[in-house]
Amino acid sequence: MRPQPADPDRPPRAFRLSSVFLVSLIVVSALAVSAAGALWVVGDIVGFRSTAAEIRTRYEDFARQRLEREVERAVAYIEFRIASLEGELRTRLEERVRRTAESSEALYAELNRRGMGHDAALGSVLSMLRPIRFDDGRGYIFATTLNGRQLLYPTAAHLEGAVLLDLQDARGNYVVRDEIELVRRQGSGFATGFWRKPDAGTDMAHAKITFVQGLPGLDLYIGTGEYLDDFAADVRRSSLQRLSRIRFGAAESLFVIDAETRTVLLEDGRVGEAPLEASQVLPAAAPGAEGRLLSAAADGGGFFEVVRHR
Repeated sequence: MRPQPADPDRPPRAFRLSSVFLVSLIVVSALAVSAAGALWVVGDIVGFRSTAAEIRTRYEDFARQRLEREVERAVAYIEFRIASLEGELRTRLEERVRRTAESSEALYAELNRRGMGHDAALGSVLSMLRPIRFDDGRGYIFATTLNGRQLLYPTAAHLEGAVLLDLQDARGNYVVRDEIELVRRQGSGFATGFWRKPDAGTDMAHAKITFVQGLPGLDLYIGTGEYLDDFAADVRRSSLQRLSRIRFGAAESLFVIDAETRTVLLEDGRVGEAPLEASQVLPAAAPGAEGRLLSAAADGGGFFEVVRHR
């Protein structure tokens, strides 16, 4: 058989093998680079997740510290108001009576200077005092002579003119006698009586703090008082109003639940006394959350976590 002539356009066999090897090398290199790239991406993702987890942990720690700090401030404010409750009430009562006594004596002296007699001048002073009201109408000024005759009693006008030396409070204290003795002894001071409130619906006696001051020129004393629990309710409302304005973080605020499980301050800043509802302070999908929340509070406080779907 005669040998075939060589194809001038076909590369030599050695060259073809070199080409195959080169292509294989390129493919292998590409796969290696791809694998290295994939490993780098995986490593980067792992690193990112680790960093993200660390950032999340730091943020949660920061958020916990911030929440704890804000709640502690709110508790400290409430505890301060409670501790200073009676002292604050006494200061308020004394200031009211002393201002009223000063204006009463000034009016009486001016009317006397103009020639008006004692009875007429006294009547003008009592007329000035009669409409005075404090604390949404609860508070008023009364006037009593040093022999126990009631000259001014705006909320019980039928007792005006009566001698009330035998008037006793729910604990048997002779209130008017004690007030007269106090004025005679030191000119002014505080007295505490215990009275049943007609609109309270119970027979429980409520403490009422009264400040009295003598007016020597008029031969009488004046005073005003306030039930301690009524004043406490006013302080509670004003404290909640203040807490309702507190904002921290992006949009965080406080909520308050009282001992009777009433939500008295909602997270949106509304102040009220509605029954505790999960939809008001807790996520809807948190079975048993209400009980756990109250239990945590009863145990002295701490963090309480639920998932809130927005």
